[in-house]
Amino acid sequence: MGTVLWEDQVSCVRLKRGGDYAGWRGFEPDYRALRAIEDKVFASAGEPDLPVSRVRAWYEANPDIYTLLLTRTAAGAESVAGYLCALPLKRPVFEALRKGELEEACIPADAVEPYHPCRPGLNLYLGGIALDPELARSSPGGLAEGASLLIRGWTDLLIENRRRHGVEVRAFVAVAWSLQGERISRLFGMRPAGKDPRGRTLYYLEVEPGAGASLSETTEAVGGAFPASAR
Repeated sequence: MGTVLWEDQVSCVRLKRGGDYAGWRGFEPDYRALRAIEDKVFASAGEPDLPVSRVRAWYEANPDIYTLLLTRTAAGAESVAGYLCALPLKRPVFEALRKGELEEACIPADAVEPYHPCRPGLNLYLGGIALDPELARSSPGGLAEGASLLIRGWTDLLIENRRRHGVEVRAFVAVAWSLQGERISRLFGMRPAGKDPRGRTLYYLEVEPGAGASLSETTEAVGGAFPASAR
């Protein structure tokens, strides 16, 4: 997928889903680039990095847990500028997260589901959204526009699965690492639902059947309020 959002130092911005890569070996260089973005925007949260082996196991269970924002300069160089991570989870593990009994680093790979399983609905853990602060220097609206594109690309995947496979999203859960993360969670319609094992606020939303359109409608509002990070 690709679209020109603005022209300046950055001439082209496009999305790439994890499933568009040739397996983990093809994805790993861009994964390391997105980890560098995490180091920039999440450093103040004081959270330990997830083991690469854990992330690789999640990715191999469902590559589309990642949606990446790529930029290409006028000279043709392409780089990772942001990402969104969302994991469809088996209900027991999802419920353990929602109740604050389990934290992200302990999610087992065999709990990660595909985006169109043969079951009534998806239970989604929103693992994080981050954009390289350099986008703000490339364009005055770079962060907001980049966020909107990321979220739109991901919600389009959800809506496509609903239309083509009849798969509805059943519920969302997220852990807010920051005030910005809390704000984004609320813009998605989630509400506080307790604390995780580290004392961070959990956010939760039970989705009404057929609410795919409302997911699409939230995209611009979330993007417009977007800081460099939301977790």
